Amino acid sequence: MSSNTKYLRGPFDWARNLEYSQAVKTQGLVFVSGQYGAGSEGEVVSDDFREQTIATFENLKKVLQASGSDFSKVVQMKCYILDGADYPIFKEVRRSFMPEGVSPASVVMCVPAFAFKGMKIEVEAVAEV
Repeated sequence: MSSNTKYLRGPFDWARNLEYSQAVKTQGLVFVSGQYGAGSEGEVVSDDFREQTIATFENLKKVLQASGSDFSKVVQMKCYILDGADYPIFKEVRRSFMPEGVSPASVVMCVPAFAFKGMKIEVEAVAEV
């Protein structure tokens, strides 16, 4: 890796002990690890998909900001949801966070399970810094 590569372990205290960075900045881009609807201690905030999705995007926003970026600079998103029936809710919440005219290359995949009990969504992103 380049000496200009920066590994962001925060901004969440609970995430500092994870085996990976919350984001990696290199060559004018920030690669944000998958974010989920985590509360202040890393717990899943709710069983409700909409509440988890809002918390997921709030957490993604915090990592982007800590990396010197924001949603206006996102160029790619990979989104994983547990139930395809929740896709309309996902789209609505995502639209509320993305600035008008910003439409990153994206994929939304339905997955059978997540690493943490209760998770229903995870989103990772690549953005310009």
